[in-house]
Amino acid sequence: MFNVIYILGLEHSGTTLLEKLLSCHKQIYGLGEIFVFLDDERRKNYLNDAHQHVCSCGRQINECDVWSGFINYVENTIDESYAQKYIKLIEMTNEKIGKDKIIVDSSKHIHGLKDIINNPNIGSVFVIHIIKDARAFAKSMKSVYEVKRFNIYKCFRRWHASNLQMSNFIKEYKLPSIQISYDDLCFNSTSILDVILSRLNLAIDENSLDLKNSVSHIGAGNPMRLHKVKSKRLIYDNRWFFDDEISFWYLLSPTIRKYNKTVYGLSKLQEKSPLFEPKSCL
Repeated sequence: MFNVIYILGLEHSGTTLLEKLLSCHKQIYGLGEIFVFLDDERRKNYLNDAHQHVCSCGRQINECDVWSGFINYVENTIDESYAQKYIKLIEMTNEKIGKDKIIVDSSKHIHGLKDIINNPNIGSVFVIHIIKDARAFAKSMKSVYEVKRFNIYKCFRRWHASNLQMSNFIKEYKLPSIQISYDDLCFNSTSILDVILSRLNLAIDENSLDLKNSVSHIGAGNPMRLHKVKSKRLIYDNRWFFDDEISFWYLLSPTIRKYNKTVYGLSKLQEKSPLFEPKSCL
């Protein structure tokens, strides 16, 4: 049985949404971007405004049943490795939720994954690499960071290089894994979750697609986890459909277009249902 599900992917690619969906299953429990709390520098910056950060349980981080105790522990612990702190977090979480749960870590980055794989004390790690359509990713970056003009092309290049690096890392370390796309997840939710859960030896149940049933303590992650509507409903981000600038740079990027086509159908679900692929742009 897998002890940890590690979600790998770029920012604004659906990692938090996937975690919340997985956490609808009674055997799975989401903890969000664990890396933020284990990396000393990231944790310090994050906790400087702890009163402004809210866990998905609805409480402030420093008052959350899961995170408050761990934060107190890690702030008073010196010279422990990332893996040691990770093990302690799992132990403390298991005391709260039970030892039969699979924990979801949506830290996203390869360096967070490197520190926990092949550690016998952490147990088995299953990796889900989620990729968002290049155009949707570029639109998210444009909206959040005001990326414009040639920098949109740079976003495409980063999208390509980073996802390729993640795929190669999984192959190099021969990790138990599955690749999915954010877009497939939104339009073929039942099929995607069925495939993921079957790889985890779990059966999909009637609650698996109802975000209202998501049980998690996501202390760090996309703000959508706290949104009154977005945290309860599966809504596809289609803003890129209407952005001509995104379409222009995409047309000038043949390598990106070629790789982007492989995003659809990553889960090999063609036999179960037709997969959605947007046709509004080339």
